[in-house]
Amino acid sequence: MKSHKKYLYAFRDFPNQLIITVDDDIVCRNTLVGELIEGHGRFPEAVVAIRTHLMRFGVDGTLSPYCDWHMEVGNERPELCCTPSMALFATSGAGLLLPPGSLPEAAFDCEAIRETCLNADDVWLKAMSALAGYPTVGLAGWQGVDCIDGSQEVSLWSYNRSGGNDLAISKVREHCEKDLGVRSFDSLFYDSALLD
Repeated sequence: MKSHKKYLYAFRDFPNQLIITVDDDIVCRNTLVGELIEGHGRFPEAVVAIRTHLMRFGVDGTLSPYCDWHMEVGNERPELCCTPSMALFATSGAGLLLPPGSLPEAAFDCEAIRETCLNADDVWLKAMSALAGYPTVGLAGWQGVDCIDGSQEVSLWSYNRSGGNDLAISKVREHCEKDLGVRSFDSLFYDSALLD
């Protein structure tokens, strides 16, 4: 299950617990867990993230390509920190807290994950938490990532940033609309209040 292992089994086996994810190739600030727990206390009905991107949309309301999104949005638009929104996209490797109920049963369909986005766990988590009605909230503070030296010779993020996430979004969109009865996938994330 590749990068999906960091949440899949823990959330499935402990559905009533808070689940925190982080990648093993980054240097975490030592306040990460405390910040996420405190963020959950303030926003119990949201997915809480250290690092978020602002999803962008075309004039027709469809999602823009991933490379056109506003990356690490809290760094340049701090007013969006601590503002829950469906249009914020969390990166689970930088530190993410999933509260109980934030993933529907469909999130644990391993066959669907393999067919749609095996290499893009963030895409799956965003889609599934949106289906459950949970917005994302980014916390205040620097939203960058410091990688462990030598850990990026082969990296999933470089593949996803160069088209992998767009392919995954397309496949997850098709799965949600065809198999899960979602009427308009892109509208799950649209938030007119955050358009820039």
